[in-house]
Amino acid sequence: MTLSQLHTIALVGAAVGVAACSSSARTAPPADVSFAGPQFVQLASAIDQFEIKSGRLALERSQNPTVRSYAEQMIRDHTASSSELKSVAAAEGKALPGMDPAHAQMLQQLQPLRGPQFDSAYMQMQLQAHREAFAIRQTYAKAGDDPQLRQLAMQSTPLVEKHLAELQTAWTNVPAAPAASSAAPTR
Repeated sequence: MTLSQLHTIALVGAAVGVAACSSSARTAPPADVSFAGPQFVQLASAIDQFEIKSGRLALERSQNPTVRSYAEQMIRDHTASSSELKSVAAAEGKALPGMDPAHAQMLQQLQPLRGPQFDSAYMQMQLQAHREAFAIRQTYAKAGDDPQLRQLAMQSTPLVEKHLAELQTAWTNVPAAPAASSAAPTR
């Protein structure tokens, strides 16, 4: 399975998975979906790197206490997640890859924004990244090919669910960006 196909599966699964999460139900990924450990490591690492770097940017650009608090938590939690992933990868003689082009582009879109436009775009991208993270972790936990990575995916899925729930709560404390701005995504 190519990385592009895996991204598509993750995004489709994310939409279904988050819809299920928001109603407290869990949706299992399709039984015939599986992917290799290196693909899981690449995607999980890319998301962790995006969360860390966008969180640091939020601490520089946001004045909203809710956004800043959420960013601090994302830096802390995704640094820990990345460290765990790095340990498993190192045990197999592999290094973690950097951020992929899709997440690098998301980060680049945040760069010029400030104030409420930044806050709104950051929170929207957090939602997108966490939906993707939930989908890939849940899918790999059910059908991954590497037992250590499957265990890691199982252990980290509840934290991603927690982040999604916290994001929904935090969202109510982040004012929408002014309508005149076309730079910020809509909710």
